Amino acid sequence: MVAKAAFLMRTYNTEERFLRRAIESVLNQSETNFVFFIRDNGSTDNTKNILKEYAKLDERIILYRNNKNNYHTDAENREREEIFNKYFIEAEVEYFAVIDSDDYYDVDFLKITYEEAKKNNVDIVIVGNNFIKEKDEQITSTRIPPRLILDNKKISYNHFCNLYGSLRTLWGKLYSRKWWEKYWYELNLGRPTELISGSDTYVILTIVSEMNKICTLNIPLYNYRVRQGSVYTSSIDLFRIKEGEILFNKGVECAKAWNVLNEQSVTFLCNVYFNHIKDLLLIITTNNNIKIDDKIEYIRKVLNDKFFCMLCKKNDEFIYEIYKTLVLLIKIYGCDIKQKIISTINLEITSYQQKIYEEVLIDIDNNDFLNANIRIRTLLTELPLTTETIYLKLFIEIKRKNKEGMDLFSYVANNFFYEDKEIMDLVNFIQNLNKDMIVDDK
Repeated sequence: MVAKAAFLMRTYNTEERFLRRAIESVLNQSETNFVFFIRDNGSTDNTKNILKEYAKLDERIILYRNNKNNYHTDAENREREEIFNKYFIEAEVEYFAVIDSDDYYDVDFLKITYEEAKKNNVDIVIVGNNFIKEKDEQITSTRIPPRLILDNKKISYNHFCNLYGSLRTLWGKLYSRKWWEKYWYELNLGRPTELISGSDTYVILTIVSEMNKICTLNIPLYNYRVRQGSVYTSSIDLFRIKEGEILFNKGVECAKAWNVLNEQSVTFLCNVYFNHIKDLLLIITTNNNIKIDDKIEYIRKVLNDKFFCMLCKKNDEFIYEIYKTLVLLIKIYGCDIKQKIISTINLEITSYQQKIYEEVLIDIDNNDFLNANIRIRTLLTELPLTTETIYLKLFIEIKRKNKEGMDLFSYVANNFFYEDKEIMDLVNFIQNLNKDMIVDDK
């Protein structure tokens, strides 16, 4: 008998109660015609025994294991291929779905998505998901894609933006079997090997870019457990800075493939990248296991990134986030680290940067504050904490009447340059300006 679907799970030392909940959410599906592949990714705890326990109880479970975490021997690779050939290729399984070993599916996931896939003859069915707390399983938020049936490689800008959040994970989807080989190729060989936390997004964007017909359901049928110790919330590998650019480019490819690549969609993808950087900065700031020297150095690495710098020159918001993070470090660790931050964050001044300073001053003399602000963005990434940069930026923001910029750089000045009279004179001017604005409002 042809199985309607295959579920795929990979597990490594997953907490027992989470693992059992995940497995049982598959075994208890209201649609029962499926096979369930579970890979033990070199677990060193009781996972192996738990999996064997379930496999004895339900013949739909097919187990395979690699003894070393994230590494297959040639023999283990052959075993996996034999298993997939026998239970997926030769068995003519129609669809497949992925589940993380600490998450769980709604009981009707397969029933609902299978019916939609067959009715509309689509490459993939995408559903919504709940985000649940690690301990008490309370729902903290829900992500729901718009209800769509897309074909002919056409999607509107609004639908692309609303759907994009659901195109960042492999789970919560039912894939047609014709994407089986493409899925495994991109997961194992197609993606950059250094890409860890963003690998799901890379793979799904690659596959969706090649698909022709997509169905989405605006109901949550997958439950994602938000865990504090996950790779995403704890890893600060330097490649994660580059990861944002890689996924931005994948997003552009996907938008182009679906005929929605325009200025609006590029701006949207820039904001996705920006949120990625914000997440990294938040991890850096709040992770107590990272030494302060490493935190500061990591921020400098972000500023060194060419793609980040390019976007900073187009949008002040990007560099503002760096300054907010640096001030937050002062708040957490105290003023004793001020000089360490300044000496690490500022690069050595070059003749090129000196020329930019001079050009900014010329723009200011000509009352061309728009151009002055564009020029100084280079200094904000290369020499962000010099008295010259902060003074000029404060002056420019005053002339531009940009309250957000005035307030932010006043905040920076109060924490880093409170001993500099000229800078503090500008800060006091801004404070008085704000008071006048409050009076005018009244």
